[in-house]
Amino acid sequence: MTYWVKWLLPGLVIVSLLTVLAWGIRHVDIQDDLTARARERLDADGHNWATVVVEGRLAILNGTAPTQATKELAIESLGRVVGLRGVVDESGLIPVASPYKWRLVRAPGGVAITGFAPSDPVRDALRRVVEEVFPGALIRDDTALARGAPENFATTAAYLARTLAAFSGGFVAVEDASVSISGVAPDATSFEGAADRIRAGLPKPMELKDVAILPPRADPYEWAAAREGNTLTLSGVVPNTEVREALKKSAVERFASATLTDTMTYASGEPDNFSGAVAFALDRLKDLASGSVQLKGRAFSIDGAASTVDAYEATQKLLLASLPEGLTLGDNNLTPAVVAPYVWSGERTATGVSLSGYVPSERDRAIVIGAAQAGMPNVAITDNIRVAAGAPKMDWLGAVKFGVDQLSRVAEGTASISDQTYEIKGVAASSRDYVAIAQALQGTLPASLKLGTGDVIPPKATPYRFIVQNEGTRVIVSGNAPTEDDHQAILLSAVRKFGALPVVDDVQLASGAPDDFLSAAEAGLQAASRLVPSRVDIVDKQLSVTGTALYSSAADRIKDSIESAMPRGYSGVADISIASPGEALNIEDCQAELRNAMKLNAISFDSNGADITPDSDGVLDRLVAAVQRCPDAVVEVGGHTDSGGSASKNMDLSKARAQAVVDYLASAGVLRERMSAVGYGDTRPIASNSTDDGKARNRRIEFILREP
Repeated sequence: MTYWVKWLLPGLVIVSLLTVLAWGIRHVDIQDDLTARARERLDADGHNWATVVVEGRLAILNGTAPTQATKELAIESLGRVVGLRGVVDESGLIPVASPYKWRLVRAPGGVAITGFAPSDPVRDALRRVVEEVFPGALIRDDTALARGAPENFATTAAYLARTLAAFSGGFVAVEDASVSISGVAPDATSFEGAADRIRAGLPKPMELKDVAILPPRADPYEWAAAREGNTLTLSGVVPNTEVREALKKSAVERFASATLTDTMTYASGEPDNFSGAVAFALDRLKDLASGSVQLKGRAFSIDGAASTVDAYEATQKLLLASLPEGLTLGDNNLTPAVVAPYVWSGERTATGVSLSGYVPSERDRAIVIGAAQAGMPNVAITDNIRVAAGAPKMDWLGAVKFGVDQLSRVAEGTASISDQTYEIKGVAASSRDYVAIAQALQGTLPASLKLGTGDVIPPKATPYRFIVQNEGTRVIVSGNAPTEDDHQAILLSAVRKFGALPVVDDVQLASGAPDDFLSAAEAGLQAASRLVPSRVDIVDKQLSVTGTALYSSAADRIKDSIESAMPRGYSGVADISIASPGEALNIEDCQAELRNAMKLNAISFDSNGADITPDSDGVLDRLVAAVQRCPDAVVEVGGHTDSGGSASKNMDLSKARAQAVVDYLASAGVLRERMSAVGYGDTRPIASNSTDDGKARNRRIEFILREP
């Protein structure tokens, strides 16, 4: 028996072990089968969130259920698996999110999803939508599972993802039943009405809360307005519909009678204070008769003609010094307003010069003011010149500079130009200035100007003076004369009276001359021509004569002639001395003295007559003094004529003129019996009678001395 036990027991152990091993293998196969079938059931019923393991015949449910109902449905699905004896629920529920948010952001680096999803399948489905609408984009999904999703959450999120795909950048967001969207539309057409289109496509009960859709970006950002006749055109880009409508309303308010044409479109990227810049531009356009204004980024440009001179000046001031903050000046093609008549004027007073009227440009204005300052360096210049268009077709700047130059030559007065007519009035600053003005007005005026009124008088002299100095070898004429004609008349009279003596002209033109000034000056010249040396002063209406008469009787005769020649209202004094007669001369020296006296001047007569003119008194007095120095000589006075007229008439005329000279010498104290008058007519010419100069030389008086 021991032997049997010895063999039986090991066999029983082996059999037992094999039985346990077979049972374990069978048990594992059953669990694996149950687990696989449990998982298939969960998947088939759509419970992808759940995981399951089988221990024995009990199913252990794990995972995070989106809802309690979903969990219960999963347990129910496992209960339908044949072979399971029960279900142990170890699953959980995802948390509740409030508010329930979901957000999709599109940026240059890719796409980011944040917020919540109600389940993994929904989260995965949304990710697939994002991958579809943003192919190739880097997608970062940071969503978490949460309960509390609003109705139609998944549909809404998918709709928003597809909407965002049409924009360049931005985001879409869900918060409970509210939807927000921000982005940049691909073009202006897509931008218009985008919010309404999105709102219309939202599933119920979702509502579009916040919309920040921008039009495509413009760089540079350009907007413009143009005015032509009664048409106002707005063009360029604006940021949104609200701004567009506000700008149109603003334009209508400023241009109530204009027909508005709106070709504006939309773009983002507007500079700061865009609406303020547009308002500034419209105000400037209002100041144009026609033209346009433009905003390009932060640069403001203007092109057109100002409506008025005031508008031109105000606009230029704003453009150059007072642009709104943030704006810079682009192209300034503002042209001045047209005015008519086109005028300029300058007025000079004791306190300064005032310039007014119009010039075509600011450059011309600066040139005119510069010319005034250069021509009148110590004078206060008041600049009232304005810039305007409409200048006549002429050298307007040259004309105005001519007026400024003439204004610089008056002490007080005005110069003006109206279209092409020039006028000047006033008192010259000096005699030289008066002459310069007069000469300019007498010639052809510059720049196609036509003289209207030229009424400039010389400067006023107080007291009014006229001076003649006869030094014997020359004559100095100085002081004042009222006009250039009077000035020339005085010089011509001096030449007639003093003959070959040089006449130094130092006369200055001046107003304020007393009445009959020219007659008084003539009397002074006459007296000075007979006194050697001499000085004649006329101060206002007082005449003073000092000098030396050439022979004794001449002094009284000169005094008498002064008294008779002085105009009414004048008074005078004469201090006349008498020259010593000098040593007696022989006939030859006396003849030479007579020739020298005749070289200084010729004896002149009235035309076709024998009356000696007063201009010859000076030379006759020299002849008297010479003849008196040769008392023993016999004097023949010979008269000669040119060939004009008959021989007999010429003979008679020459004899009469010779006799007139004899009579003058006799009245001055030369013994008549020493003298004889002989007429030679035209029988002894000394020059050709074929020329006026030759005839003038042939008309002469000759003196021949002989022994008694």
